[in-house]
Amino acid sequence: MNAHVTLTKALADYQFALNELMRPEEDVVLLSACYSVKNAFRGFLAGYLASRGVKHSPDENIESLMSKCVHEDINFLRFDLDKLNCKCDNGECSTPSYCMTFPQVKECVDLVSELGSFVVTNAEPGQ
Repeated sequence: MNAHVTLTKALADYQFALNELMRPEEDVVLLSACYSVKNAFRGFLAGYLASRGVKHSPDENIESLMSKCVHEDINFLRFDLDKLNCKCDNGECSTPSYCMTFPQVKECVDLVSELGSFVVTNAEPGQ
């Protein structure tokens, strides 16, 4: 998939999560917002790599994509992946890799917003 298509999809995933958080807090579907944030994060990384002509697999995980991005630009280190790997407080959640509180998801949305801005600014045009 080319960089433009990948980045456009990532932006749509980000926008979905952002719109979800703009609803009244009691109506927010946190799992959906968190899932969209992770997809956006993955998409922004993959889009950046595609813009640079760096090969990657469509099913590559976020950590691997981030490692390749850091190899291209050390400034990717400023994006803390730990925020995307939140766990349920009691450890017994059926979806342990997803955030289940509004503040956690909001923090991830803010992170992906910063990443998206960075990628759009630094991606190679025309790829």
